[in-house]
Amino acid sequence: MTNKSRALVRLGRLFASLRDARGWNQQRLAEAAALHVNVVKKVEPGHSASIDSLERIAEALGHRLNLKLETTDAALKPADIAWLTAPLDQLAPNGEPPNIDYVAAVRQRVQDLIALDNSQGGDRAAPLAVALLAAVKQKMRVCRPGPLLTELNAAAGEVAEVIGWFAFDAQQHNVVRAHNLESLHFLQLAGDRSIALLTWQNHAMHEAFVGRPAESLFMAQQVLEGMCGPLSPRLRSLYHIREARALAQLGDAATARDRFERATALYWEGVRDTDPPWLWWAQESELTWHQSTAAADCGEWPRAVELLLQSVEIASSENRTKFNTTGDAPSRSMLLRHATLAHAQARAGLWRAAGDTLAHSARFVPNLQSSRTALQLMGAIRHVEQAGKAAGSTTRDTASGLRIKLAESGYDFAALRISLSGIDSL
Repeated sequence: MTNKSRALVRLGRLFASLRDARGWNQQRLAEAAALHVNVVKKVEPGHSASIDSLERIAEALGHRLNLKLETTDAALKPADIAWLTAPLDQLAPNGEPPNIDYVAAVRQRVQDLIALDNSQGGDRAAPLAVALLAAVKQKMRVCRPGPLLTELNAAAGEVAEVIGWFAFDAQQHNVVRAHNLESLHFLQLAGDRSIALLTWQNHAMHEAFVGRPAESLFMAQQVLEGMCGPLSPRLRSLYHIREARALAQLGDAATARDRFERATALYWEGVRDTDPPWLWWAQESELTWHQSTAAADCGEWPRAVELLLQSVEIASSENRTKFNTTGDAPSRSMLLRHATLAHAQARAGLWRAAGDTLAHSARFVPNLQSSRTALQLMGAIRHVEQAGKAAGSTTRDTASGLRIKLAESGYDFAALRISLSGIDSL
């Protein structure tokens, strides 16, 4: 058992002890932490959970959780700031009000940051996007009410939305929530329904990820019931996916499957001329990906592996960058798929397959700047190490080598610190 695994087991036992001391059952603790009881049932035996979930349980028990994955310094350098803001400063120097070209330049910077995230990851893109939003807010102070301010609010809403997306990949959950809400604020001021629909679905996905599936389900159902107006088939498909993921986490596998069937049928109705441009990424590979994660939520690991393999294959056929023998780097999303696949293969006990997937992933770790991907790889490594001889010597050696590469890239198991306020370090 690794140091991190031991720490999680000790933390789970400590949570259970503190809960018993209060005379609470698991359901009462879940309610106090604003989590589903299934999350508490996973945490107390020492199974992995999101940092946000562990923090909420600690707070409900009267303590503060100190848990952090320490990565390489992501502080912005002067060259980063210059690359980001120089074109904007030329259009509207410091203190001068913005113009429509400035707004267009902000939106172009958003596209540049999305490309950066797709090639490198959220650890790199998130701080740049935060700096961009700060620059836009400064211009808002000198922009008079009118059509231009409306456009600037819409652009700010887009920037805040991508911050939430990038920060999710960087596993900065408080940043995600804060900027999703800020995005919705700006977009409401601008009357921008299109990007608001994107932010709402991002927010619903994040709420499920951090252990609040009931909130995620409520958001998805509110949009499906017309909160944001009528939805096209492809948009309804997207929100049924969010609904299905939340239902799977809540333990309602049968209804989750029904919602995925609805989502699939609606997906194949195709796009409409009125669909927002951002729906380009809602492709078959994404649908299959979310079906796989729902299977994992239900503990159906062999099924999750089967669906993840399909997702990787479909994504490759969708002309996305894929693993190959030429050394070309895959996109961040494809690398995340492989990391998640390796984790699922390890959970399913498919040790040889997990070793092969980890070996592919190891080739690209030196350029990794995605905490979400790193944590998936860490999860796979942890299960290989826990399996011991059963995993086979080749897979164990691969996992050990990948552990070293991750540490060299700033993702060190030893840097994943767990402690509880008022109690000795775990």
